[in-house]
Order: sequence, then C-alpha cells, then structure tokens
Amino acid sequence: PKQSKPLKPKQLALDCMSPAKAVLWTVEPPSTPGEPVFSIRQENGSDILSIQAGRLEPSKTTVRVLLPGDGPENGAIWQKNFANYVSFLCRANKPVEMTMHLLQRGKPAGTYQSRFSVQPGEWQRVILPVSSFKLKSFSSIAGLGFRVVSSDKDAEVSIKDISVAGVPYTDDSWKSQK
Repeated sequence: PKQSKPLKPKQLALDCMSPAKAVLWTVEPPSTPGEPVFSIRQENGSDILSIQAGRLEPSKTTVRVLLPGDGPENGAIWQKNFANYVSFLCRANKPVEMTMHLLQRGKPAGTYQSRFSVQPGEWQRVILPVSSFKLKSFSSIAGLGFRVVSSDKDAEVSIKDISVAGVPYTDDSWKSQK
C-alpha cells in the first residue's frame, strides 16, 4: 500500500503580548472604571497576561486581542503550517474554570470556544485541539480571547507562551485512532 508522507508542522509562537502588541488587548464588553481587570507584564523575560478572574462577569466578559493582519496573516498562516492545536502556559492563585476563544471578524467572541481548568500552583501546559473549538481549521482566525466561567472573587490567572502547532500524522497514527 502507498504510504502518505508525514506532515512536518511547525510550532509558531504568537507574538500577542509583546510591548508593541500589549496595547491591542481589550475587554468586551468594556469594564467599569476602576482597577483594570487585566494587565500585561514582563516576568523573567516572558510577557505575561494577568487576568483578575474574580472581577470579570462569568461567561460574558472577554479579555481579547485582534491580531494585526486579521485571518490572512494569522489563522491562514497557522493552517499552512499544519497547526491543529493551540497551547499556552497558565497558572492561578485559586482554582478557575475558563474558556479560550478563537476570534473571527464579524462573529461574536463566544462563537468558537474551548473550556479548560486552572489549578493553583506552578505553570501548567494547556493544549486545546482546533476541534475542541468546533472548527476544522484555524484558517480564518484573526484573534483570541479568554473568559472566566467560574472563580473565587480574588482569583488571578496568568497566561504566557501562547503558540500554535500541529501533531504530525502518518498512516499508522490514523489507524490507531480508528
């Protein structure tokens, strides 16, 4: 039988929290005046998104960014590099249930979302397959966001090292999934 060539996906770090991009992050709907519900800071050479989870309206408030270049310079490139999951490091001071959102122009922030949990303590790797967002590919993704589903009032979540990548498939790996 003819063997198909394995894909060679690349891991692509998303430059969405560097100082130049940090100003693009917003809260939707806009938060009430007072202390900000999120910040982006540097820690040990990493850019970190810090979300005051307890101050967000559960399942409604989105901390989000539309990336420069929209879908053609983001999701379409991720797709061409065979990306099939998004990954990031996350930590919290208290248990938090959250959703990550993949944003497309013209679609509400809650259209493509995937749920994850964060436990207190050390950094945890979160890996969300594109299929968990009820999408077949990243092709038209123009941005990303995070929402809190449930948390304690004073919970804080930190997120860093957001990337997209792919798992290479071979004929044998497909057989093992059937």
